[in-house]
Amino acid sequence: MEEAASNVGNVFSLEDAKHVVYPHDDMLVVTLKVSNFLIHRILVDGGSSAKILYLSTFEKLMIGREHLKPVRYPVIRFTRASVVPERIITLPIRIEENEAVRDVMVEILVVNVPGAYNASIGRLIIHDAQGVVSTYHLIMLYVSNEGVTSRMKGIQEMARSCYLMALKLPAKRFSVESLDPPSRKQRRAQRKAQVGEKENDEAAEKKMEVAKRAKMVSMKDLGVKRIIRIAILN
Repeated sequence: MEEAASNVGNVFSLEDAKHVVYPHDDMLVVTLKVSNFLIHRILVDGGSSAKILYLSTFEKLMIGREHLKPVRYPVIRFTRASVVPERIITLPIRIEENEAVRDVMVEILVVNVPGAYNASIGRLIIHDAQGVVSTYHLIMLYVSNEGVTSRMKGIQEMARSCYLMALKLPAKRFSVESLDPPSRKQRRAQRKAQVGEKENDEAAEKKMEVAKRAKMVSMKDLGVKRIIRIAILN
């Protein structure tokens, strides 16, 4: 345990915390260059595999929807909701500039949901950049294109602004949980469930049809009995 603490101390220092106002529980929010456009309010979420670009932000990049590719897996799992992504696109992302620059190509999903951020990057991009995130220091260490350990600092004021913006969003908000496509076993179970639902619907329809016919026969029998009764009375 002491060795782990020592290693962390060797990675992050008091110098890294000088731009942070304590105490805080803020997220790491940064500015990155995406497809040669500087985009603010990008959430770095190491607890998610999400690579998300919100549709309103994508439209400002002036790329054109013809460059979007169909998404092979139809549903993204969100907290208490399912959202179908608009499509998917591969874009270059640049971290910092000059000697600290790191370029990565990212396959990112474009979604049309309300959000306080312009984009969200998860652990896959952190991994590609060989990064280590400290939410305490609001900083991410990564390896630059030249192989040098560099630092990307979060913007605390921006993180707090996003938090306040999130509070003003509609009550039904979405936070990304997983973007992994369903496995073959899951797809098979989904198809089986769909077949079962269809069979249940067909069985219910048949049951209703039988009940309807039985009611019609009953009404006919009632009509015949009424005719016989009238004939006897006459």
